[in-house]
Amino acid sequence: MATTSNEHASDDLWREYDVYKRRGVASSPYIRSLVDVVGDVEELQRGKGGCLVLEWLESTLGELSPDDFRNNTTFLKAFFRAGLSAIETFQDEGLVNTDGKPYRAQSLAVRAPEVHEGRACSHPAQVWSLAATLIEWMKPGLLGHGLSEIERDKAYRIVPVSWGIARFMRLFPDWVGRPRDYVYEAELNLGRALATNAEPMLEVSPLEVEMQEM
Repeated sequence: MATTSNEHASDDLWREYDVYKRRGVASSPYIRSLVDVVGDVEELQRGKGGCLVLEWLESTLGELSPDDFRNNTTFLKAFFRAGLSAIETFQDEGLVNTDGKPYRAQSLAVRAPEVHEGRACSHPAQVWSLAATLIEWMKPGLLGHGLSEIERDKAYRIVPVSWGIARFMRLFPDWVGRPRDYVYEAELNLGRALATNAEPMLEVSPLEVEMQEM
């Protein structure tokens, strides 16, 4: 059940309601359904309260054991079929940002390289996030999600975005990064310095090596 407790959350909840009411989203078998709205829809739009009742999920990806499913081709095909179909639906409904403006809705763990550069979170970036989600599930913490308390403390002290970039650069050594402005350039430069000099704290190998160790 999605609820709201402040003005910003109210706006987010109304936008979420609007997305669920789109024809393509409402009819997709790959997107969680909106079952009901508790309260008045007009009050929800005005940010005066209310909540959304969403379809109950028997389990989520995070609740499944990677050891049981990582080599299950039927499961993996179903995962990508569902994920890519949902992304296509969002694109058809105009719900993917393609206007060329920087957009950081993606969390650090699944953020696409072009978003780190300050570019649009467009359709390819959403596809990247889907694959990154699967990698994070197979090896938690590899891309930054679900880090230990100690490593989260390090990330917080150093600057979370640049710490995430440093992990990314260690995983993808050939990625150079072409920032769109000085703000993103500063984050990338710091991330590059951390990737090079924070060896004791940043034990991350190239992705090919990490995948072989799974």
